[in-house]
Amino acid sequence: MYTPTLLTRIAQGFILLSALALLSISVMAFADPQSVLCLISATLLIVSKRALVSNQQRA
Repeated sequence: MYTPTLLTRIAQGFILLSALALLSISVMAFADPQSVLCLISATLLIVSKRALVSNQQRA
């Protein structure tokens, strides 16, 4: 009976660790979105509506 209890605790710990990791990434994204994108080597492009309209008129 000891093994299922231990396995349950390990599973709960893993779920808790995963939830904390997701929470930390979410907090980091609110503080600085570019820092999250740096984790996956992507860039944050902020495009204005004016730029989108001018690009559509050229095409």
